[in-house]
Amino acid sequence: METIFENQYAHNKQFFNEFFGYHYFRKPARIASNMLFAIAFVLGLLYFFHPGFAIKHNQTAMMFISIPAVFWSALAAKLFRYRQLGKRQELEINAGKKLDAKMHVYNNYIVVISPAGIQNTIPFYHVKTVAKTKNLYILHTQSKLEVIFERNSFTKGTVEDFVVFLRHKGYKVKL
Repeated sequence: METIFENQYAHNKQFFNEFFGYHYFRKPARIASNMLFAIAFVLGLLYFFHPGFAIKHNQTAMMFISIPAVFWSALAAKLFRYRQLGKRQELEINAGKKLDAKMHVYNNYIVVISPAGIQNTIPFYHVKTVAKTKNLYILHTQSKLEVIFERNSFTKGTVEDFVVFLRHKGYKVKL
């Protein structure tokens, strides 16, 4: 079978910032939970510092303050680890080359080639949804694997043709 599309990009700081920014700040569920935590945090501060509520609702105030604080500190720690991972991978060398991801798209499946040369074949019927960020197309599979295509890194085919191809496969994709 002949390759329809090929995509190759380097794992660098810009890639990590966009990919993890999508996961932690642009998903609707994350946005909704952050808004709820922010409201709870503000209510907790009001309960804690308002004189009328200080005696009756101290435990409630501490709960409203501590739960978002714990969640946000865990999120901050995770983001710090991912930024460090991005910096490390940007600096790591694989046999004298940067860590590159390569994808070959065929009519019924995608072949992902790791920097070590290991090939993983993913049939299209395993792909559940397609998400788009500024520079990335992220294909989510049933097994929670994500196949990432960078917009400006197609070495065979174009991004417009890739989007048409995905739409033809039945996925809702924005250009």
